[in-house]
Amino acid sequence: MFKTGAKPGKGWYTCIKCGEDLYLNEDTDRLPPCVKCYGVIFLKPKLICRNCGRRSVFFYLPSLVGWDYNDKEIKFALCKYCKK
Repeated sequence: MFKTGAKPGKGWYTCIKCGEDLYLNEDTDRLPPCVKCYGVIFLKPKLICRNCGRRSVFFYLPSLVGWDYNDKEIKFALCKYCKK
């Protein structure tokens, strides 16, 4: 988990409060509060959508219940955008 103000590095981050995605362009960028809900805690997406290839932390796959977030990437779930 990463909190607002941290410098976690370049890449995508997802707000755990509302699911909004945020991209940091540089390794030196600080995480801002979520632009949608002002949340302050983010996760780095490890799951990959089988449909669009997007990385996300919020997926619709019942078998992920109890899944350890430290596991390797899972590439067979659908992201929140493709599920709609």
